[in-house]
Amino acid sequence: MISGPDDDHADPRWLAIAVPALLAQAGSDRSDSTTIQVDGVSLHVTPTPAGLDVQVLADDVDDDIDHHATMFDVLGAAFTSQTFDDFLRAL
Repeated sequence: MISGPDDDHADPRWLAIAVPALLAQAGSDRSDSTTIQVDGVSLHVTPTPAGLDVQVLADDVDDDIDHHATMFDVLGAAFTSQTFDDFLRAL
């Protein structure tokens, strides 16, 4: 999910699929969520009993950003975390 050679690129919107897949066991009864901005794309992440729900927000939503990160940071946090709290701390 990183940029490839020449004009090949990675899209932060892909994190809406990757993060829940990497944290499939990180379901939670918590109701709080977080918003992460990656290269101008805002992702709203909410823990649910079934895992994480990640929604890509409209391009004009810049309010209430909790974290600014790179794709590498978000993927690394998701890959190395076992819980939603771990994920947030790793960001």
